[in-house]
Amino acid sequence: MREKTNLSRHIRRECLTSGVISSLISLGFFWAIFGFETPVDIWSVGNFVFDFLPQGFAITFFASLVSSFLTHKAVLSGRLDATREMPCNLSVLFASIARALVGAALLAGLATIFFWVTGLEALAAIPALAIKMIVGGVLGAMATRASLRAMLR
Repeated sequence: MREKTNLSRHIRRECLTSGVISSLISLGFFWAIFGFETPVDIWSVGNFVFDFLPQGFAITFFASLVSSFLTHKAVLSGRLDATREMPCNLSVLFASIARALVGAALLAGLATIFFWVTGLEALAAIPALAIKMIVGGVLGAMATRASLRAMLR
């Protein structure tokens, strides 16, 4: 029989996993959308700042949804003790959508303010990629943490 996992340890592990996966997904989408050769334009639809909107939604949604479903499965299998009743799948889906809308708005808003203040018009591909990967990883970990804390405590 498997040993039960501590809630804090479970949340940390899920955050780390989600952060790494979100960072790698950000790498893949950056490569597909912008490539690595030319400077990345900051402004206009489809360029760097605009891309924070779909990135914020997708990363937050999937980090929240997947980690919540995996945690739900761990509770049902007895590997993890929950201090409260688990929400139904539909509740998890709606909560993930709500978090994703907030995450997308916050990320796009912060990116717009940051790049407006800096006055940058373009970024070299590698620094732009680094920003996208770091932001994706941090956002994925934060969304996972918020989801699991709400679900388990």
